[in-house]
Amino acid sequence: MSTQDDLPAKKRRVRPDRTSKVKVRLESDETIIKCCLNSSVRRQQQQSSTAVNIVHALRARVKSYSQRAHIASLVLNALVRERFHIIPNKELYTVETPDFVNPSFMYGLVTGKADVYDSYPELKARLDAAPRFLSDRNIYSFGATKMATNIKVYLRTQILRMVRRYVYSPEVDSQLQKVIPRQLTRAAADEWARSAKNTILYTICGWDTKQLHSSVPLANLPDSLAKAIELQQNILQPTVPENNNDGMVSDDKEEDSKDVKHPVGSISWLKDDFNLHRILRYFVYVNRHLAVTEQPLRPLLPLVSIRGQFITIDNFGLHGILRDACLVKDNMSASTFQSLAAAQWAAAFKVDEMTTKKSCSVFTGTMDTDGVSSCFHFRRPKRNQKFAGSALYDINKSCSEKNSKRGKRQQQQTAGDVTPITKPASKSPEQMAVYARSLLFNQQSAADDSSEWQVWGLDPGRVNIATAASAAENGSPMPVVTLTRRQYYQESGIFKANWLSHEWNKGIRPAIKALAGASPLGDQLPVFQTHISVVLAHYDTLWDEYLKPRWANQRLRLYGGKKRSLANFLNRIQKATPEGKKVMVAYGAA
Repeated sequence: MSTQDDLPAKKRRVRPDRTSKVKVRLESDETIIKCCLNSSVRRQQQQSSTAVNIVHALRARVKSYSQRAHIASLVLNALVRERFHIIPNKELYTVETPDFVNPSFMYGLVTGKADVYDSYPELKARLDAAPRFLSDRNIYSFGATKMATNIKVYLRTQILRMVRRYVYSPEVDSQLQKVIPRQLTRAAADEWARSAKNTILYTICGWDTKQLHSSVPLANLPDSLAKAIELQQNILQPTVPENNNDGMVSDDKEEDSKDVKHPVGSISWLKDDFNLHRILRYFVYVNRHLAVTEQPLRPLLPLVSIRGQFITIDNFGLHGILRDACLVKDNMSASTFQSLAAAQWAAAFKVDEMTTKKSCSVFTGTMDTDGVSSCFHFRRPKRNQKFAGSALYDINKSCSEKNSKRGKRQQQQTAGDVTPITKPASKSPEQMAVYARSLLFNQQSAADDSSEWQVWGLDPGRVNIATAASAAENGSPMPVVTLTRRQYYQESGIFKANWLSHEWNKGIRPAIKALAGASPLGDQLPVFQTHISVVLAHYDTLWDEYLKPRWANQRLRLYGGKKRSLANFLNRIQKATPEGKKVMVAYGAA
């Protein structure tokens, strides 16, 4: 009988030093080069099918991950609605929410290892139908991190909008109309209502109402409205301990936290991941309020769209791709491949042709792709900084020294006499150009010649996306260059893309109409279950269409078209500049 000591020790996977990774990130800037996947794959002369095999292996992984990520987002949203189903508003702060900010939990959803799939056998069957491939573990690890990050960004950016949706809803207006003093004039009544709404907004968010020009005491508000405000305060900043069960997240950490409460929406408040769960509870409350008042509902958590998603390929993922493409022998171990990773990347992709030696960029061994476009990640040392002792500095020492010398020359410049300049009250680009020119050349040294520069004031807008104007000199007419919205849409190809999308969707019009009738918005579980059933009914039709390369090609064309449109606008500014002068842009006029 064998004992515990007789058993062989479990071999632990050696992980790279994360401290060194963080140090490299602090010492360098990351640059992403986006290009077409087919043009970035290196084609072998003796093996013409090499590039085709690599592209096919990448697209197969994109399809599998995209379907799994979409199903995982459906299951997560259904699980959230299950937790809040039939829970009254006064008990929302006690609901235990899934740990959606944890990449490990999201990884279990994407890979199908989470226990929550027991309640959704149909989704589990669709998830298992999406195959796994060799060495794709890091693909799903990166994807789970992206999904968790997208949820965090969505909750952090939408919280104040959701609070304002409640404050400025018709239901709050109707309750305030009941308590407005009758002796006030119409203008004074409107001002009182605005002050009351600002007071409600500040109270819910925990902001200091003393900063308001005028406020209304909460005692003057209706009792129902005052109770609703107190309930929302308890959801966003609870004062009572919350329950906690296995696998879920609640606020037992509140007991160990500091006594000082940060206001809602502040950086310190948003950084705490526990507040993200409170934001989710608040979204449920606001959606219920909007449903009662028949207002448009909002999503609780973002859903992954039905299309080819970007996947991240590193050295480990490249090993499986090259094995599927028959470019690496099956008996080559992962450790051996890691030692030859740089050569393997150069043999499969044209990474050495994407940058120049002057750029001092080093390929990080990471790329993102959706099967049509590809994004290659490069690092280079930060300007005006030297990081002796780091590997990146040793590789690009000459570039760092060059940047350091440039920074020393800038520090050695002596500033001339500086006089205060008043910023113009006008928001026109012409006034901004005059102001920027005066500010710039008043702070330059005497050796600098202001006649070498042509300053343009650039102001964004609605009808005109951008308007650039320069200060007139010697009585000449003031040059003005504009980029209208219609011109931008036409040059970038947005009009054509909309027409093509309409034509391509004709074949799946019944599926699109069915999805439009089963909205995933709101917090009601039966409504979302209807959405899941409609998605499953048209699952193959939707994925067969939206995984076609023409959709990804169109997104890549739009990406290039938008950049070309802005480049054409800047080229017109360059042409309008007198010959022999350098262009300087002063952005914004606020």
